[in-house]
Amino acid sequence: MRIRSALECIDYINSDIAWRKKEITSLIFLIEKARKHEKTILMKSALVLFYSHWEGHIKNCSIAYINFLNHQGIQHSLLKENFHHLSLGENFRNGFSISKVQHQIKLYEYLSIIPNEKFKVKEGNVIDTNSNLKYDILDTILLQLGLNSTLFIQKEHFINEILLSNRNAIAHGELRDNKSIEDAYNEVKEHLLPLIEEFNTLVSNAVASSSYLIKPME
Repeated sequence: MRIRSALECIDYINSDIAWRKKEITSLIFLIEKARKHEKTILMKSALVLFYSHWEGHIKNCSIAYINFLNHQGIQHSLLKENFHHLSLGENFRNGFSISKVQHQIKLYEYLSIIPNEKFKVKEGNVIDTNSNLKYDILDTILLQLGLNSTLFIQKEHFINEILLSNRNAIAHGELRDNKSIEDAYNEVKEHLLPLIEEFNTLVSNAVASSSYLIKPME
């Protein structure tokens, strides 16, 4: 992936959400038209599929954003602090110990030169959904990207206890009664897509407004 412009980045993440929305809405339509004895099976399948689009779009959006920044040649001195943190973690990921003098020297030297260094990290290393995108992991990604949304805070219980819990139970072959499946499906059907769209909007707006810069371009 080589995303070189804001337009390319926005087009990429919009294309990513488009096919996901199509699958989600198509499956909802199939469930609405299904016979009674078929609905529970389809709802269980939907809960797994819906979660996959949740994790997939958050991860793809985030990686696309970082990839875009990687190709802008921006000095760290122009970027907001959260991107300094990403670079720091990238450079001191393995075997670092602040108690070792050699590492202290290396860290001090890095902090001295970082303002003039161009931003460049391995996006796949810094963005990690852990194949289990619960609220705490989402919150970490938001911090990494310098994004803020109270909508996600309000939906912590939904993310952890409805979306993720049911996906894990179904994916691991646990038995859930039909009423629980139907209740979970109806709640996920109502709340999931707005959350995915919210994340998409946050990244799109950040790219379009250059809010990753200390002084965004006018």
